[in-house]
Amino acid sequence: MSVKQAKDNKNQRFKGIKLCKKRPKPELKLMNYYKTPVGVPKLALKRIAKIKIPLPPIDEQNIIVSKIKETITIIESNKKLIEIFEQKITDVLSEI
Repeated sequence: MSVKQAKDNKNQRFKGIKLCKKRPKPELKLMNYYKTPVGVPKLALKRIAKIKIPLPPIDEQNIIVSKIKETITIIESNKKLIEIFEQKITDVLSEI
């Protein structure tokens, strides 16, 4: 079964959707059931690998990493404080 492209379809590259006639076995992934002939033309891994992503200088990267580590430490301390206060709340409520 397939859905054909409508004449007024704005996406001219849409080819349609093809569905398998049989239901997939439970152990198969659902992705194997739906087959869609859709892709991005002229987008290959070789082209993606050629894209240059600018990075900050190593000193700036180190500063960023240290700030992230500080933030993680603060978050972990706050998690411990939350556990302590939750236990205190539980203790007080059990006394009531």
